[in-house]
Amino acid sequence: MPAKCRYPMASVLACAAMAVPAGVHAQQQKSAEDAVASADDAFGTSVGLESTGLYSQNNVRAFSPLEAGNARLDGIYFDPVANVSFRVRASQAERVGFAALEYPFPAPTGIVDDRLRTVHGDFSAGVGVHLTQYGGYVTELDMQIPVASDRIGLVAGVAQGHSKQLDGGHSENYSFALKPVVRFATVEISPFISGGFIRYGDTKPYIVVRGNNVPEPIRRNRQYASFWAMNENDSINLGTTVKARLTDRLSLRGGLFRSSIKRKENYTELFIISDGSGQAGHVVIADPVQDLRSLSGEVQFAYRFGSGRWRHRLLAGFRGRDRYTESDGSDIAVLDDVTFGEPGSELRPDFVFSPVNVGKVRQTAWLLGYLGKWDGVGQVNLGLQRADFRARQTDQGGVTTSRKKEWLYNASIGIDVTSDLILFGGTQRGLEDSGAAPETALNRNEQLPAARSTQYEVGLRWKLPAGQIVLSAFEITKPYFSFDAGNRFTRLGTETHRGIEVSLSGHLADDRLSLLAGAVFMKAEVSGPGVESGDVGNRPVESRPPVKLSFDANYRTDLWGGFTPTLSATIRGRTVASARPLPELGGRQLKLPTRNDLDIGFRQPVMLGRYPATIRAKVQNVLDEKRWIAVASQTLIPGERRRFSASLLVDF
Repeated sequence: MPAKCRYPMASVLACAAMAVPAGVHAQQQKSAEDAVASADDAFGTSVGLESTGLYSQNNVRAFSPLEAGNARLDGIYFDPVANVSFRVRASQAERVGFAALEYPFPAPTGIVDDRLRTVHGDFSAGVGVHLTQYGGYVTELDMQIPVASDRIGLVAGVAQGHSKQLDGGHSENYSFALKPVVRFATVEISPFISGGFIRYGDTKPYIVVRGNNVPEPIRRNRQYASFWAMNENDSINLGTTVKARLTDRLSLRGGLFRSSIKRKENYTELFIISDGSGQAGHVVIADPVQDLRSLSGEVQFAYRFGSGRWRHRLLAGFRGRDRYTESDGSDIAVLDDVTFGEPGSELRPDFVFSPVNVGKVRQTAWLLGYLGKWDGVGQVNLGLQRADFRARQTDQGGVTTSRKKEWLYNASIGIDVTSDLILFGGTQRGLEDSGAAPETALNRNEQLPAARSTQYEVGLRWKLPAGQIVLSAFEITKPYFSFDAGNRFTRLGTETHRGIEVSLSGHLADDRLSLLAGAVFMKAEVSGPGVESGDVGNRPVESRPPVKLSFDANYRTDLWGGFTPTLSATIRGRTVASARPLPELGGRQLKLPTRNDLDIGFRQPVMLGRYPATIRAKVQNVLDEKRWIAVASQTLIPGERRRFSASLLVDF
């Protein structure tokens, strides 16, 4: 009889995996997933639940490529309303600088490149049991099931978790994925569906500070949000990808996707700090049921020609999306003042909702590109797009529409100075999303208009015997959105980011030692009417710091069959936390201090009978630094404190 398990799904997943017939072997081992060892540079890599590097899908050169609409699934354009589930995603990389030199149609703020799980070879199954921060957990099962040799297979996965937050909040999380893979002749068709569901999710409170009255960070595991303010939403991604070699020279790649979120219950809780008395105003905003969805897709044809050292690829295609966003219709409850850090009233007010606002965006683009490579000489990446953007917003004030037609382009070149040294440079102009208005804005969650973005960059890649160095300089220009005098989140100027970034990666000592080191030094400036009127300062509010240094190292020893200590260190510079200059600071903008993290841990391979497994453990923020993070102007959330996590990953 199976032993009782503290975690509801752990026993179920383990039993399911143990049902694997004898003699099968894992083809893609979950226990071997290692973001540091897998990374070619320090700019950003995610494998499974692990991530490393300077950047992520929400931060590339202090912009969010995900918000900008620069997501790809297996290289195919995708407009995500819901994040791609770990159950269907094998890995993620941020394509920026040199990493985008050979990538078709790169974007000014980088590309989030998700690679989906697939099936090759034998049956494999991986079970993960994770103890997560502050006492939460996740249990997961991922399988790759060949049905007919290498022709038909199935990727499947399920997970269940109980997450806990620094502020004492918690939620129940469930996810699944199914992805058949069908191959015949030179064609691969792979439909998929993945879903994520949040239940009993305590709202994450925001701290709104007036002036420079930044309070002391809250105590750990002290829930001060209202116990009745629980969020619930369903996220679904589904679609299909098609890859085909039509002739020896002509190939096709395409996909059609639908991404959606249904917000069944959604609350935003604000604690407003006006002075140093320890008291806080208490406001809860409740939303009605809201739907967000997008239909997107792309088809690309590639024609290859040339031979020997000089090879060419011509690209032609079409991409588009149709996004629907519901927002507002909310009701606001102004509750009694509370002592900051203490729970407020447990009585739920009666909320009365109004009709939601509806935003619709339709965007299409015709694509034409060329990639050429001459071995020993260099490579060229050229692209031209004709984009058509149409938006329609319906609210209580009526209907507003906008339309833009733009010629967009990208042009990059790499020059092989030697066999190990490449100089590169390029420019891109894109029509990118601007995200949604923040929770504290009058037009909260409203889809913001698309914005023309431009980037210039130069750099070098120096290949070392056991790694590489990448050095880049860049300038990105985008419209700047912030709060106007009426608290609407709208365009108030232009934002320019100029910076230098460097990545050093290496796999040394017979691949025992994996090193990643990265740094970005950036100056972000705002110009335009908002600065001239004094509504905003000349520095943008920065949840993503302009200075960041990161270092990751793994060293595989001979102890206990491969004991591997791990070390990670991150230094983040000071960040601007107020859009407006503050009189009490002499006309300067509010800034938050530097944030530093030191993480230590280990990986230990073990055998559970005849099944390979890995134990992982990590202590993050070892020094237990307390800090705040700005998510909007004078709107803060607490930074993570010291926390412990551990995982057992088993392959069957």
